[in-house]
Amino acid sequence: MTGKLTVGTIQDTDGNTVTSTYVTNGVAKSYVHFDQDTSGVVRGSLNVSSVTDTTAGEFIVTYTSNFSDGYYSAPACNALKHMQIRYGSGYGPTTSKIDFLASDGANTNYDYYHNCAAIFGDLA
Repeated sequence: MTGKLTVGTIQDTDGNTVTSTYVTNGVAKSYVHFDQDTSGVVRGSLNVSSVTDTTAGEFIVTYTSNFSDGYYSAPACNALKHMQIRYGSGYGPTTSKIDFLASDGANTNYDYYHNCAAIFGDLA
């Protein structure tokens, strides 16, 4: 059975309302939780086709469905050190993937377990 629900506002039991776009635009369109150490196991994901470990502390998350552009929000963390979006020539977020870098904050990159990222933006 297929259905369609069309609403302009959503109201909770206390009478508080928000527009439906507040809800649909505010949810993650992709997330991933994976180990980058020796196991390389993806423990959970949505809209992720692969995670590639390119070198120590560097990895690429590739999306199943592309984003409309590369200007989305991508908060990320890992178990022990710093994790950030990698920018530079050939790096950074695109419509189809994002590059991450895990380091100790002193220019040393590390592979860690329990890496997490959530991507917020518009899908193409």
